Amino acid sequence: MADRMLVRKAIEVEHYPVASATVIEIGDALYYDGTANQVFPLGDWTWNTDLATTQAEVDAIFAGISMSRSAAGDTDDVRVATKGEAEFDCDSASFNPDEFVGPDENATPDALENQKAVTVASAALAFGKPSKVQASVTKVFFVFRSAITGPRID
Repeated sequence: MADRMLVRKAIEVEHYPVASATVIEIGDALYYDGTANQVFPLGDWTWNTDLATTQAEVDAIFAGISMSRSAAGDTDDVRVATKGEAEFDCDSASFNPDEFVGPDENATPDALENQKAVTVASAALAFGKPSKVQASVTKVFFVFRSAITGPRID
């Protein structure tokens, strides 16, 4: 995907280190690797069995949404919105504020999408909640909170 500013309102922003080989685009959902002390796009997470299992693994390490890019070879920190509102692509669906959204899978499926959301069954699989009632949409507005910098979405 191309860089797209998907954060509509950033309430909190942090700066995180990135490995020089990691490519991050503006708008990518990121996870934090505490061992490497770096952030990575969700699509870099190793797929495990199915979508729900993989979503549950990244839920506790969701860092936020990138507000800056990092090309291969870059060593500068990236700006990450850790709390706010964003808009991600989604398959045509309806959303309500009492539901949860999390990362969607690619077509294969063998990886998470960096900039696409889907309704999920519980907070344990989510990175956000729809911020308003949305009927038959292909872009979902949602509020999100980093699991690294504070309590996650519940």
